[in-house]
Amino acid sequence: LAFLNSGRDPFPALFKKGKLAKDIDTLVRTDAPTTHTTQLIDRSGKVDPETLRYYSETDLAVGKEILVNGITFLIYGCDAYTRDYYKRVYGLEFKDIPVNFEHTVVRPQVAIPPHYPGHPGTEEDSLGSFIYLTPKVPKKNWNRMMEYDQKVFRFMARLETDRVEDQDRVFVVKYHLADDTIGVFEPPARNSGIVGGKFLERARLKRRMGC
Repeated sequence: LAFLNSGRDPFPALFKKGKLAKDIDTLVRTDAPTTHTTQLIDRSGKVDPETLRYYSETDLAVGKEILVNGITFLIYGCDAYTRDYYKRVYGLEFKDIPVNFEHTVVRPQVAIPPHYPGHPGTEEDSLGSFIYLTPKVPKKNWNRMMEYDQKVFRFMARLETDRVEDQDRVFVVKYHLADDTIGVFEPPARNSGIVGGKFLERARLKRRMGC
C-alpha cells in the first residue's frame, strides 16, 4: 500500500501472481536448467525435490512470517472471508495482531544544493532536475496569468548607499502580478556619467531572512 509522502516509489506490485518459492536460492542456483521447467534437474535427470517447495494455504496464518524475494513479511491480519474459510476448513481462528505504523517518523532531509547563477534556466528548473529522477517542467498558474496579464505595479526607488555618485540615481521597480516577478530599470539621465537601462532582469526574487 502506498501512503502519501512516504518517501517510497509507488511500485504497482512487489510480487506478481504466481507460485511463491520458500527458498528462492534453489531456483536461482541452477545446475542443469531446461527451457520447459523452473525446477532444478540433477545430473541423473531427476527433478530435485527441494526445488518443489512452494508456499500453500497451509503455510499461511496470522502471526507467521513468509519470505518474499528475500524480504521477511509478517502476516498480522486477514479479511472476513479468509477468516471464515480457515475456521470452516482447518478449524483455525485468526485474530488480527495490532500493529502501529509510525507515519510521523522524521526522515533525514536531503540537502538541496544552491542554484548556480551561471546555470541556464531558473531555480525551479534546477530543483526539478534535482528532486525528480525525470525532470519535470515547473507548473504555472495559468488562471492567474490570464487574469493579471500585463498588470504591473511600478515603484520609484533609490540606492541606500553612502557613495555620493550613486545617491542621485533613480530606479523604476516593476512588479508583475501575473507571476510575481520583479524587474528594475534605471532611466537614463543626461550628464550623469552612468548609462541607464535594465538594472535587473525580470525574475522572481527571494526575500531576505526576517523580512
